[in-house]
Amino acid sequence: MDDSQWIEPPNTLGGTIRRLREERGLTREELGGVEFSPRYIRGIEEGTVRPSHRVLELLAHRLHVPPEELLAVQATRLHAPEAVAEPPVLDMEAQMEEFEYLFKYGKMLIRTNQVEEAWRLVDEYEQEVSSQADRLPRRVSYQFNFLRGRLYLQMAQPTLARPYIEEALRFAEPESEDEARVRNMLGVIHYELDEPGQALAQHLKCLDLILMGVAKDRHFHLSVYQNLGNAYWALNKLPQAIDAYKKALDLLRDLNEVQNEADVLWGLTLAYDKMGDWERAMWHGMRALDIYREQGNKARAAATYINLAEMLVKRSRYEDAAPLLQSAEEMLEGEVNQGLWSALYRQKAELARHLGRIEQAADYATQSVELASALYAAAQTKDVPVGTDQPWVIPARAYAEALHTMALIEKERGNAELADRLFRQAIQITKNTSLRETLYNISSSYADMLRASGQVEQAVEYYRMAAESRPRYTIGKS
Repeated sequence: MDDSQWIEPPNTLGGTIRRLREERGLTREELGGVEFSPRYIRGIEEGTVRPSHRVLELLAHRLHVPPEELLAVQATRLHAPEAVAEPPVLDMEAQMEEFEYLFKYGKMLIRTNQVEEAWRLVDEYEQEVSSQADRLPRRVSYQFNFLRGRLYLQMAQPTLARPYIEEALRFAEPESEDEARVRNMLGVIHYELDEPGQALAQHLKCLDLILMGVAKDRHFHLSVYQNLGNAYWALNKLPQAIDAYKKALDLLRDLNEVQNEADVLWGLTLAYDKMGDWERAMWHGMRALDIYREQGNKARAAATYINLAEMLVKRSRYEDAAPLLQSAEEMLEGEVNQGLWSALYRQKAELARHLGRIEQAADYATQSVELASALYAAAQTKDVPVGTDQPWVIPARAYAEALHTMALIEKERGNAELADRLFRQAIQITKNTSLRETLYNISSSYADMLRASGQVEQAVEYYRMAAESRPRYTIGKS
């Protein structure tokens, strides 16, 4: 199509953008920048491309006009009386640039945890997709589902993320980079839902696609090896986990990703800890901690302090654990992070309980439960307070674990009835979720309490629940 075939009237969106561009002496290439081709800009001017609000905001900035000016023109959708009755049909090839831009922009918003802005963009994306569903290629349907699933996962809601990522897999081109990225995300969801067997199956398929040469991005390779390490660790396949983490570290030598280096080092910490190699575990853990602190990542540093303290408490090294928890508290000073504050108070409660300071333990446990309860309540909506650098937290797990700690403390205080209610509440929270390991730990702990108090029949019931919920990690179909 040349300019003589169709020119948007001057009072329409396309005509307005063309006039402003020419007044400012800009070519279509200059207006489109690195994001859009001259064909895309021409499509807007000729009415064969429908730009989203986000794109109009970008173009308004380059045309030095308020975004509201273009948005108002778009809303009126006026056509001059002398204009042709109907503009040409949409140029889908040019329109695809719009979807690619929204997809990349949406990933950036999610990665930087701009949750509200990401939701607005995804909703706009969905509206655009649904209005042209019969003409869109599979890739667009993949993109929309991938974005929404990834957003739910960023908000620590893997159960809500799962159907969207599974739908994205259905639309992704087989044996493509898209398929690899969707499977990697699906594996993360399985891992977050305490299903490491299924997670491992997805990540191994990603590895196959990497070896086939389909996924060439080395940053993606790093993500896959790191996720493989996590899944192997959860399955107690520790030599394989360590091997995967070490391959991730090899990749990091050529990549400038300090944050990921610390995360991989922490994975090695957990693997060596599980193997009983405490010296190597602490060495890697302290290296990870140093990186988090050097990067000014208070949330990750605080989480590492808390987790190292938990390891020490389990080894009855209480004097060594206390200063780590104090350091975590100093790191979190002034931070609004309910998940980490709850974890800190829960661990302080556990330390106080082991030291026989039962009243102090009860105070800490109460604070942990209150924070985790607020986090859990927020998770029922989109309003989940997850910080940009906060490790993902499953609100149901955080709340159940806080209740479990309080139940153990109330049991020691002699408040059997209250302990009973807390155990039951914690079990109820996890019972209808995929948090099998959490449910197993709490139900078996409750069964032990019931047995010790002579309530054998009830104990058998919860031992049975523990047996049924005990993670049965297999590598199967998702």
